[in-house]
Amino acid sequence: MKKCGACNQGIPDEAKKCPFCGKPTGGFWSSLFGGSEARPQTAQQPTLVGSENDPFALTTDDVFTVAGRGTVVIGVIQSGNIRTGEMVRFITPAKQEKVCMVTGIEMFRKIVQAAKAGDTVGLLLGGAAKEDVAKGIGLTKVDMSQG
Repeated sequence: MKKCGACNQGIPDEAKKCPFCGKPTGGFWSSLFGGSEARPQTAQQPTLVGSENDPFALTTDDVFTVAGRGTVVIGVIQSGNIRTGEMVRFITPAKQEKVCMVTGIEMFRKIVQAAKAGDTVGLLLGGAAKEDVAKGIGLTKVDMSQG
């Protein structure tokens, strides 16, 4: 068995085309991709995610409105954790502080009650308009114990 130069799958030596990706096994694709032996092994990328014990932080990747529900922000939680019902704060593009409640959390089309550092989430924000949030805005949790 040999490896396909395009998709790196194991294929029979006599195969002219890869059964997985359909690319020819010799010539152009082998020279372009260099086969699996020529591919450099990439080191694992360092993670930029903090601990669940750190304060909650999320930078928005996308913002949209769900009809009848409200404003949803999408992003990866950099640190901490969040639960439905907790309050978050952010600075609007108009440079005003806004505080709203997380009324829903969704991860990969599943509604959950909590999320932690490293999770990609959609947060449904009660009381926020789409114009209040923009890509790149940072959200933090409001500490209700400070009064």
